[in-house]
Amino acid sequence: MKMHFFDKFLIFRSDEKPESQYRVELSKLLIEKFGQSTFKDQKTTREIIVFSLNYFTGKFQTICTNEKSVRFYQCIFRLR
Repeated sequence: MKMHFFDKFLIFRSDEKPESQYRVELSKLLIEKFGQSTFKDQKTTREIIVFSLNYFTGKFQTICTNEKSVRFYQCIFRLR
């Protein structure tokens, strides 16, 4: 996992393999819910962004729930 500083924020970027797996899954869900089109209105764009954030939040919560390593949680709490 690569770390980057953006402005004053520390951002972690995952490896390509898990990222592409989630991207494909999220794309299917987005197309099912919103269709495949160009979205220009702010309301729909906001709904798509919120839907995507909720998707990734749910995935992260699942990872955290299943993670048993103390080091994982030490790293997460150190980031705050």
